[in-house]
This record gives sequence, structure tokens and C-alpha cells, in this order.
Amino acid sequence: MREFYASKTFEGLVDPETGLYLQSPSYLYAVHMKLTDLRERAPRK
Repeated sequence: MREFYASKTFEGLVDPETGLYLQSPSYLYAVHMKLTDLRERAPRK
């Protein structure tokens, strides 16, 4: 859970201007997993 609360997905979820709080939990999970996957595949500096 700590990873989710520290994520960009959670930042967007708590920001009313993004509208993410209106989306379903399954959609938010899919977005979070895609962002996590992209971050893990990115070349490390």
C-alpha cells in the first residue's frame, strides 16, 4: 500500500482537478499498474 500512496496515481486521485476520484477502482488499479510497469522498464540512470 505504501507504494500506491507514494505514486503519481494517488497524487492524481486526491487532486479534484484530474477527475480521477470519479473513476472506478478497477480503472485506477489498471492505470497504477501501467505506470508502475513503465517506470520499471525505463532505463536507469
